Amino acid sequence: MDAVEKKRSFIISVIYYAMLIGLFYLFFKFAFGISLPFMIAGAVALLLHRPAEMISSKIRVRNGFISVVLVVVSFGVVMLALTLVGILIGNELKGFFSFLMGKFSDIPQLVASVESWVLNALTVLPDGAENIVKGSVTEFFNTLLTASPEAPDAGSGFDFSMLATPIQGAWNGVKQIPSMLLAIVITVIASCFMTVDYTRLRTSILGFFPRERAEKIIKTKRVMTSALAKLFKAYTLIILITFCEMFLGLNLLKLIGVYNGGYIAILSFVTALVDILPVLGTGTILIPWAVYLFITGNVPLGIGITIIYAVIWIVRQVIEPKLVAGQVGLPSIVTIIAMYVGAKVFGALGIFLLPLTVIFIKLLADEGVIMTKRHHAREKADGEEAVSGGAAGRR
Repeated sequence: MDAVEKKRSFIISVIYYAMLIGLFYLFFKFAFGISLPFMIAGAVALLLHRPAEMISSKIRVRNGFISVVLVVVSFGVVMLALTLVGILIGNELKGFFSFLMGKFSDIPQLVASVESWVLNALTVLPDGAENIVKGSVTEFFNTLLTASPEAPDAGSGFDFSMLATPIQGAWNGVKQIPSMLLAIVITVIASCFMTVDYTRLRTSILGFFPRERAEKIIKTKRVMTSALAKLFKAYTLIILITFCEMFLGLNLLKLIGVYNGGYIAILSFVTALVDILPVLGTGTILIPWAVYLFITGNVPLGIGITIIYAVIWIVRQVIEPKLVAGQVGLPSIVTIIAMYVGAKVFGALGIFLLPLTVIFIKLLADEGVIMTKRHHAREKADGEEAVSGGAAGRR
């Protein structure tokens, strides 16, 4: 009988978690974009309802008016800051992309340098093996430099048709501007209403659940908001520190005459943003850059970039555990799996979405909001201890 009950419990658990995963997939695949304005509005209301109530009580003005003013001013400040930053970054990116497109002309030379380096390294092989491998290597690099397999006579060079997808994506983004403006307006209006009626909405929503479930919902909200606030503060500071390290490092290399290029601000900004990506970090940019510099013979700058990467990596290893406090640490393999599955299922957003979801699940499990076998065992042990203690007291 026990074996049958265990199997039945296992099957029920599998079905239950499969349904949860299915609902999670359906929500983020089809309903996330629609509900995003209201999710943002809820977060804004959560942040502003207390300041609005405090200001209203002090200056004796209706809470609704203060809430609307706070929401509008907050969105205005954010939009102004984003606009100014966007203009600065846009001006920098315009020249930077021109610089990158100019660098495409150096790619055949880079490939030829790599081919020469590989062929020289193959001289250690026996003569027969060396000739076979060299023939394959030469054929590979010739294919790499061919415009397309279907048109071998078109001349050597790279097929830039790969740029069609980003250009099409940019055009699709432009076509979404009216929808984005509508979403912003809806977000602002919803934020005003939710901030004004935050207490009433909270009471109404919790009223649909039993007391024990309502307490879990409140605890879940507290854990998630606390974790989000800590993560935001920690990684904002990490981005700022990485940006300063990269900015100062490149300027120092330019001062001593090693780095002769420009676009230091945008390079530092992009590197700092990539630094917060799970697992990847600044090495995604700096290591290939340093390898390219060594291959092309720019050894001093390659050494400089390598030193900058080492400094950023060491500082990151020192400060991140203290800032994040180790509370959201996940094994690297779990993070990689979450990033890969998220990217495959949800696209670029999933690279951040799924690891963040896994982090929240871990936090909720650690806080006891989600009951695991460890928590059930602990509760059972506490219950048995309480019973034995009561029996001993009666004796």
